[in-house]
Amino acid sequence: VAAILFAAAIFLGTKLAFLDRRFTLDASAFYYDYKNYQSYQLIDISTLVLNRPATTYGGEVNATARVTEGLTLNANVSYTHNRVKDVPVTGVTKDRIAPFTPAWQLQLGATQDVPIANGTLQFYGGGHYTASHYFSISNFDAARVESYWTFDARISWTDADKLWKIAIFGDNLGQKRYKTVGFDPTGLCGCTQVAYG
Repeated sequence: VAAILFAAAIFLGTKLAFLDRRFTLDASAFYYDYKNYQSYQLIDISTLVLNRPATTYGGEVNATARVTEGLTLNANVSYTHNRVKDVPVTGVTKDRIAPFTPAWQLQLGATQDVPIANGTLQFYGGGHYTASHYFSISNFDAARVESYWTFDARISWTDADKLWKIAIFGDNLGQKRYKTVGFDPTGLCGCTQVAYG
């Protein structure tokens, strides 16, 4: 049985530049109205495909500032509101949030370029925030991923012709433990299976 997905979509966006293009601002907004949104529900060890109405809307703003000749700051924030309607879970029909749909995400970064040794030495440091979300359409507490921050850093050197780059980097330097994916067979074993980053 094949389900046909119908969706009405609206997109808006703009790009702005100020101060001789030293500061740029990109912004976009979107709205989706689905007739047969496909969502997957784990029931014991089987997967059920649900086709339900759903709405998703939100936006994103990205700002970049070249503070000095070598220093660049960047910030990106996004918001997503999502609801899948009339999802049956343990005999109760409610609107649910689609899996892996955090309401807020934020990224901050700083890059410093230094000319050196017939090339460019670049230092980068940044952080990424992800709001709480679920890895299951059930939206049970056991399937909830708590909000978290991760921090990254990188040092790289690029030759003057930009043919070669050497880099050393570290991701999640704070060693934050967070859920990346999971399964919720609570009805089968009273347990959940979760993988961590």
